[in-house]
Amino acid sequence: MHSLKTILPALLLAVFQPALADFSNAELRLHPTFPGENPFVLEITGTWPDDCHPGEQKPVVKSWDGESLVIEIEIVVIHVTCNEVPTPYRVLVDLSEAVLDLPPADNDVHITVRYGDAELSTQRLLSCALCDPPEPPVPATLPDPGLYYTEALDKQGLILARQRDWLAAYPLTYDAAGSSEWLFAVGRVHEDTFFGRLYELSGGQCLGCPPPDGEPQLDAIGRLTLLADTKGLVQMKVDDGPFIPYSLLDFGFGAVKLGNAWVADLAGRWALANSDPGTLGASTAPVDALPGVVNIERVGVVIPDPPREDTPPHVDYRLLDLHGQAVTTLRCMWADGMQCSMPIPGFGDGIHSYVVVALSPVRLRLTDATPYAAPGAPASGELVRID
Repeated sequence: MHSLKTILPALLLAVFQPALADFSNAELRLHPTFPGENPFVLEITGTWPDDCHPGEQKPVVKSWDGESLVIEIEIVVIHVTCNEVPTPYRVLVDLSEAVLDLPPADNDVHITVRYGDAELSTQRLLSCALCDPPEPPVPATLPDPGLYYTEALDKQGLILARQRDWLAAYPLTYDAAGSSEWLFAVGRVHEDTFFGRLYELSGGQCLGCPPPDGEPQLDAIGRLTLLADTKGLVQMKVDDGPFIPYSLLDFGFGAVKLGNAWVADLAGRWALANSDPGTLGASTAPVDALPGVVNIERVGVVIPDPPREDTPPHVDYRLLDLHGQAVTTLRCMWADGMQCSMPIPGFGDGIHSYVVVALSPVRLRLTDATPYAAPGAPASGELVRID
């Protein structure tokens, strides 16, 4: 007898999935753009008409004969209820194993993607040597070196070391006994993708232990695929697992270079945690003029050309409320610390200056540094990152 647990997914699949499939606005892209006979990642993007979309499902390579590629989106999570909110989706398909097992037989690849009753069929070129005119080169997206983290896996991380387009990736994972271990893969970044063998070292000398009798063993245990979305965000996949996003960790913040200094990127969603009016006679701190929750968007870094002492490099931010309405602007410079200025509505519409200090990876303190402020303890406020 079948249990309800095994019958329910089949019923839901029959009711929801065939009628909802839709590739009408889907777009396909290869990473790298023209891989030739090398491995590549296929990216499928679009907007699903509701929240029952394939972006949360698993793409599976069903067949590959060197000329035709068939991919099916398999159900992993079934939505019991669906709404009619259009939902953007992104599906990444790793073709490294398929291409390494059977290199392309021709320059044209026929791609078929199926999800329920929907089917997407298209042709793609693997090289553009005979294109007229030739396609312009795609600028490389080389991930920044450093420590990366992911919210998808508990207590796991990734270290990337890079020299030009050569990359070494060190994922932190756990062995069968639950002990942490670093694996590594080395290779070249092709435009925005990295494919490499994943190696494990065993039998070495433990920390503070006498050397072992035998030599350490180096074993290939799988394949690693990286796709660089930006310099600080990569999608990592191991063997047949899903792509998992990893973000660059720089003391909890991204980094912006101002002159010769790297400073915290304040972009994100922040909540006002507490404020102190100080002893300057104000009833409230200037930061109290901000809404309780504010979105900070980085507009850009301005570097004067030619550099001038009276116009130092600065980064501009735009502050928005939860409705997307502009609240104010923030301009930050580096002079023995991060100094930011902000027009404050309700405080005489004057410009207030702040010293911005990162107290922790998720907490900022803004201390009033307005030049005309009276002597005494300055007003201050603290913001907590909530994104």
